Amino acid sequence: MNKKRTLIIAIACALAIFKSSAQTNVPVIASPVLDAFNFLSTPTSNWMFAAYGIFTKGEGEGLGIGALYKVSETFGAVLRLDRIGNDTYMPSGNFQVQVPVTLMGKVTVIPFAFTGIATPLNASSGHDGVIGIFGIGSAVRIPDSIKAKSRFIPEAVVYDYEKWTSYDGGQHRVGFLWKF
Repeated sequence: MNKKRTLIIAIACALAIFKSSAQTNVPVIASPVLDAFNFLSTPTSNWMFAAYGIFTKGEGEGLGIGALYKVSETFGAVLRLDRIGNDTYMPSGNFQVQVPVTLMGKVTVIPFAFTGIATPLNASSGHDGVIGIFGIGSAVRIPDSIKAKSRFIPEAVVYDYEKWTSYDGGQHRVGFLWKF
């Protein structure tokens, strides 16, 4: 009996919401999951994804992935996971400041600087604990006329140079950036 009463109340509430939304043009169902999906799947999303190669002198080569949330045109928050050599996995969080500049009205170059923290996992002795990350770089946006040919063409080509506090030398990263 209670299940029937609950079902009747739920249907009545749904009809009331539907009737009121028909009069005010408010969506019938507002779901956080649906909102998140719509946000991530629209071209105006602030989420970006990067895949890149890592080149160092003493630690070996590697690769990494990152997700950037663009707070504004000049500020972003980044989460990354890097793998260097055969033994170091490095999750990190960074804050990035950038200044997009359009050259000759056609090519947009985005110089940036960032700082953050990371913690090496599975690293060799002397590379453990929380470390600082400092870096500079630049991205070049791929023109819309080229990106229009396929949705798999990245938003930009990215290069950065960074220094980790407990590692000798620096690292170079070259990769691609896709916008959700």
